[in-house]
Amino acid sequence: SSSPETDCYSYLMISLAVGLIFTISTLFLCWDIKERPASNVPGPVEALVPSIVGCFSNFPYMILLISDLVEGFGANLPLLVLPYVVDWVVGPQAATDLVGSPGMLFAACVVVHMVVRLPVTFVWKWAAGRFGKYHTFLAFNIMYGVYMFAFLAVTKGQALLSIILCGLWGIAYGGHWLLLDLCSDVIDYDELVTGRRREGQFTMARDLVPKICEIPADALPFLLMSYFQYNPDLAEQPEEVQWIIRGSFSIVPGLAGLLGTVVLFWFTLRTNEQHEQIINGIIDHQAGLSVTDPLTGLLLPPIKPLSDGSVEYSGSIVGAQEIKILEHFFASEIAWACDSQNVGRLKIKPLIYLVISLLLVIPGVFLTIEGWPALSNGESSWAPVGIILLGFAFIGSVFSAERIRQGIKAHGCVQLKDLEVMKAIHQSRGRIPGGQKVAPEENQVQEKE
Repeated sequence: SSSPETDCYSYLMISLAVGLIFTISTLFLCWDIKERPASNVPGPVEALVPSIVGCFSNFPYMILLISDLVEGFGANLPLLVLPYVVDWVVGPQAATDLVGSPGMLFAACVVVHMVVRLPVTFVWKWAAGRFGKYHTFLAFNIMYGVYMFAFLAVTKGQALLSIILCGLWGIAYGGHWLLLDLCSDVIDYDELVTGRRREGQFTMARDLVPKICEIPADALPFLLMSYFQYNPDLAEQPEEVQWIIRGSFSIVPGLAGLLGTVVLFWFTLRTNEQHEQIINGIIDHQAGLSVTDPLTGLLLPPIKPLSDGSVEYSGSIVGAQEIKILEHFFASEIAWACDSQNVGRLKIKPLIYLVISLLLVIPGVFLTIEGWPALSNGESSWAPVGIILLGFAFIGSVFSAERIRQGIKAHGCVQLKDLEVMKAIHQSRGRIPGGQKVAPEENQVQEKE
């Protein structure tokens, strides 16, 4: 195989060059862009669990997150398995005949992909300005998903075709940055419905959640290759291994991209007009006026934060301590506790989620212990799957345990009237049924005013 151990330093030099470029660009970013001092951030810093709950309560954001998560299940695989495509699908002889070595063919594929991808970014930017960000992003996802199947045409000896397709792949993937642009609009929408500006929380969740789910997806092809007797010392890999490599490079990313596109049909923040209404609504809220939600058509009375950390909504006040506790719970949980007139029910669902998380420990421990000897010997093993399950169990348990702790604290602090106010807030934001729909004629009058 191509590695420093076999006197092949191509991959090592490429990784060092890319790492150097990344380091330099990050240093320039730190030099030119300064984060706001913590002393300038209004109010107390929001804790991790309420941040996650707040992000997951934003419907347009959740659609983007799920779409990115589904697409991300296969998005990283092509570059991960590209060296294996070069070695075992195209073949070292064809790579050597065209560019001198398999390592140089891999480098050529990556460089051509990036050289094409960078300028095409401006084409996608033009399209976003001409047709709107949502419709352009939808077209990007469809184009990306369909195009990835073209890599099935790469077979043994077709080194030049692999380079050409990697260049066209750069065109198909050059519009992925539109996801970040749509997230910016969603953050504006969140400020409209919550009265807070939370770029940091949304950016953190957007980067963290897909990566947690991408870990098993990235490990699965190599687990399957090992299971089907992948051996780098063979002249040819078994047919099953070759199809795992080709499927990971083409079929899985293509299907993931198309499924992510299907999810986007539920995304409701689609036009520049809606975004303009969101910005105007934020300004009106700051003036103490009620506005119409451009996505749901519901009446949005302003949420007014007070100097002591409490919140005023439609003449009712929820104390600072009560707000900190209730922000740990989803709208449906608060509505259930309010309707049943029982604050103690706040901790029921978190307790159920904790039990489910802990149940993952059983298969996680079993698979890890059972597969550890094989993993240590470099053989096919289910131990990585067990370790991933233990990771999910840990994350779910910590998240649920903190919400249970806040549910226990609610017993002596939160009153039924606090639940009623929070339920009314969630209803007006469309998170649970019961919001006040604005009649079209009333909405027209508001727009004229």
